[in-house]
Amino acid sequence: MSETDMKADENGAEVKASFSEEHLSLLFGVCDLETPLGFRDYTLMLVLLDTGIRFEELCRLILDDVHDDYLKIHGKGRKEREVGFTPTTAKFLWKYINLHRAAESEAVRALFTNTRGRRMSPSGIEQIFDKIAEVAGLGEEVVVTPHKLRHTFARTWLERGGDVCSLSRLMGHSSVKITEIYLEDFKSRQAHAQHTQFSPVSKMRVRQRGHGRHTYQRGPRSGGEKPRKDKTETDTDE
Repeated sequence: MSETDMKADENGAEVKASFSEEHLSLLFGVCDLETPLGFRDYTLMLVLLDTGIRFEELCRLILDDVHDDYLKIHGKGRKEREVGFTPTTAKFLWKYINLHRAAESEAVRALFTNTRGRRMSPSGIEQIFDKIAEVAGLGEEVVVTPHKLRHTFARTWLERGGDVCSLSRLMGHSSVKITEIYLEDFKSRQAHAQHTQFSPVSKMRVRQRGHGRHTYQRGPRSGGEKPRKDKTETDTDE
């Protein structure tokens, strides 16, 4: 899935689609951490979510790109950048590299490898996500792509007070204007969260029962004849 994986809000503006906390719990819950492949899949998803890098960039990573608290990313146009990761991801990376990573030979320096011990391809990662989505039961309900973790990283960064300029550098965007697209999803979610606080209904005394001042017709009239409307009467949606 390309970086144009977007939806539109009620105003027609493009909004980056992302995963909810429930979706993430289901996806990560699929991986069996007691097996090498399950641990690999869990770790690569964690790296994507924690760094916001493109999954194509993930495939280009080699062992020498992994440092104590950051990754050296080889981005578009041969541009390099450094992206940090949390201590949690650092622990998983260390365990994956030292205990679970498969390599066809010592010449294979790719960080993430497939079952044959060779560098993983972008299509291979997409296939992994397809299988995880199916097992998690999200195949029909939610579009599951590796790139959506990048969107989720950006949304969470903004929700927790991160600035757009720093986010733009981390994501390797050529312009801050590209990063600002993620603001639409953030603003939409922020508006939903504030709705109860600012809605006129929130402090309104709403009746649960009882008769009102208007007398409503109870049931249809007999005889099938439609009621006649006064010429001066206006249509209302009661």
